[in-house]
Formats: sequence, C-alpha cells, structure tokens
Amino acid sequence: MGWLILGIVLSVTAVVLMSATGFWSHRRKLARIERELMAMPPLGGPNARKLDGLPAPARKLLEHMIAPDAPPIRAVRFRLDGEIKPGKEGGWLPIKSTELLRVPGGFTWRAATGWPLKLAGGDHYFDSEGGVNFWLFGLLHIVKGRGRDVMRSARGRAACEAMWFPPALLAAEWLPGETPVCRLQLDGEDYTLEFKIADNGRIESVRGERWGDETDDRSWAKLKFGADFTDEVTADGYTIPSQFTAGWHHGTDKWEQGKFFRATLSDVKWIE
Repeated sequence: MGWLILGIVLSVTAVVLMSATGFWSHRRKLARIERELMAMPPLGGPNARKLDGLPAPARKLLEHMIAPDAPPIRAVRFRLDGEIKPGKEGGWLPIKSTELLRVPGGFTWRAATGWPLKLAGGDHYFDSEGGVNFWLFGLLHIVKGRGRDVMRSARGRAACEAMWFPPALLAAEWLPGETPVCRLQLDGEDYTLEFKIADNGRIESVRGERWGDETDDRSWAKLKFGADFTDEVTADGYTIPSQFTAGWHHGTDKWEQGKFFRATLSDVKWIE
C-alpha cells in the first residue's frame, strides 16, 4: 500500500510540474510574440491621415478617432478590467488582463480571473498561429485550445479589434453608405466591420464575422461577433472605445446569451 501511495504522489507531482513548466513556457512565448509585434514598422501619422474622398460616415469616425498630429505607432498596449462568462450556463467571473495589439499583425492577451476560480493564462494570434491556454492556480493546464479552427477564431478577434489600433482603419477600404463599413485583410483572410457611431463620430458598436463554435451543435462556422461601447478614452492623439460588452451573435436574437465579456479599457500606451 505504501508503494502505491508513493507512486500516486509521484505521478501527481510529475503532472503538476509539467503543467507548471508549460505555464512559464507559455509566458515566454507571449513575450516573444510581443517583441515581434513591437518590431514591425510604424503605421499612421499625419501623412497617413488622408480622408478626402472617403464616405462621409467613415470620415466622421476617423476624424473623431485620429487627431491631425497623431503619431505613427507600431502597436498599442492597454489594460482590461471586468468580468468574463466562460460558458453559457456559468456565472460571471472577475478578470484582469493586459493586451498588446497590432493590425495587421496580431495580439497577445494575458489574463487572470479572481476567486473562487483562480485561472491564469491568455490568448494570442500571430503569423497564422493562435491559441488559448489557461492554468488553474498556475499549476494545472485545464484549458488548451489549438489547431486551425482556434487559429482562425483568434485571427477574427484581432480583426474585430481593429478600432483599438486606429491606423488599421486608415488603411482599410471604406464602403459607400449611410453607416461606416470597412473591409480589411489579415494574413489572407478578408473581414468586413460594421460600425454604429454617434453624431460626433464616437463608436457605439462594432460588428463583424468571426470563426467560432458557438452554434447549437458546436460545429465551427462564421458567426456574428461584436461589441457595444458606452465610453471612450483619448491618449496622445488617438481616441478609442473603452467601456464595452462583447460577445457572439451581435445584432441577432441570440445576442443576450452570446455576451461573455464586459470590461473597461484603461492605461493606454502607444508603442512608437
């Protein structure tokens, strides 16, 4: 019996050590991706703010977001504090996170939930590779998402978050119409983003399509994905949405059940 107990203890210890090693390996990977994103050429700046000829709604949005003297930037880093709903039937958990974003390029998202379920990990997309990983107490690797479907979902997230990296919208193709609609491309995949704006140009919502499995039979498909915004923040010539609720099925009758993340964005730092 003693040898059996010892064997169980050693096996559990080995699993925990392997998971903990994976946690720190994941953090090093995110740090490498961040260095790659911040090394990419700067975008935007006064010479890139050419709004003549754009549809009026697009011009209003971009004039509100980007000041004439806004500097060229490589990426943006910000903090997100709020709540996340991991599953349809689960409750909301407090979560704190930081994100580094560049479009085109990708993102890293480092996050940790509060009690009673202490999860730490994150999400990423870069160079046609993406994944989501979370560890319980930094020891047990309980969420591990990888593969082509997860990669496409992460890439769709990066595209839908383009309004947090305004130079991406300067480079987009804006379509004629009464509301701002743009097309952009990220690593060979095309995305269309529909914005709702206030009279002064402030973004009130964004909606696009993202690859996901939030379907009745859990199969993967292109689904409506978006967010509603109630506030914004201005820093160094750029104004971006700050307080929001995001989720799947935006603009459909499933929007209420599709909501899974609500947070406030702060501590904005443009990487020049």
